[in-house]
Amino acid sequence: MTYRAYDPVYKDTYPAGQLEIAIYTKDASTLSAWLTKHSGPVGSKDMTRYWTPTTNQSPVTVDGKAGLAFDWVPDQLTPTVHATATFLGTSYVLTVEWWSTDPSYATTLQTYYPKMLASLTT
Repeated sequence: MTYRAYDPVYKDTYPAGQLEIAIYTKDASTLSAWLTKHSGPVGSKDMTRYWTPTTNQSPVTVDGKAGLAFDWVPDQLTPTVHATATFLGTSYVLTVEWWSTDPSYATTLQTYYPKMLASLTT
């Protein structure tokens, strides 16, 4: 299940960026193992691949729980998506992601993304 949020000015066109919140099934015991299980090469037809190989993996805290921040680039090779994953209960993984094709819009999203993560209650 995925939810997207973008500025309404982009309602009838491709947005300059957006935030995405998604919930996935937890099918690994660690976030790192889960991310590895669901990453794969560009163009992969594997239905369990959600991301291309990730970069900049780093541990973070989300609502007092362990999280994993990472970057990835979609098959279209632009733009870089910045993501954070954390376990949601015992059965799910919550991811929050943002991307932008506009540097000035990216600055706005970079400012609000950490605030949004800090406000989550999982």
